[in-house]
Amino acid sequence: MRPEELSGDWTYRSFKNIAEPVGDFNQIRFAETDLALTVGADGLLRGTLSFPAASANSAPAAEQGFMDLDGRVSGGDPMRVRFAGKGRAGTRSWNFEYAYDGIVSPAIPGAKEQRLVLVGTVMRVRERTEGPSPAEAGITASFIAVRRR
Repeated sequence: MRPEELSGDWTYRSFKNIAEPVGDFNQIRFAETDLALTVGADGLLRGTLSFPAASANSAPAAEQGFMDLDGRVSGGDPMRVRFAGKGRAGTRSWNFEYAYDGIVSPAIPGAKEQRLVLVGTVMRVRERTEGPSPAEAGITASFIAVRRR
């Protein structure tokens, strides 16, 4: 696989790292967003996470959040993706800053309805003391991104 094959639209979901079983799957939900990636042949990654995800997008434009992504895809088996996300000024996620480290999930030969998937860990880099959702730095979650097209 070539790095540029990761370019495209994805559905991104992240989950709190709670080890105990939960009665409601939403108890481990961290985020669900749209992820757009552009990756060059040199492995440079650029992209955008947009909140909320389009399927849940009933928020007025003023309540939209965007994070701009910069990073790199490195070869290997599995291929690795590392990128940083910073909130875009003028959006509800203006004070977000996260680090992402993941891999391209291996394919199972002969599997049906298999999609290209990224899996990994996300960490909140900067504490948020202002805005609608204050949050501590250093918190981690697991993520999965499923390629749509």
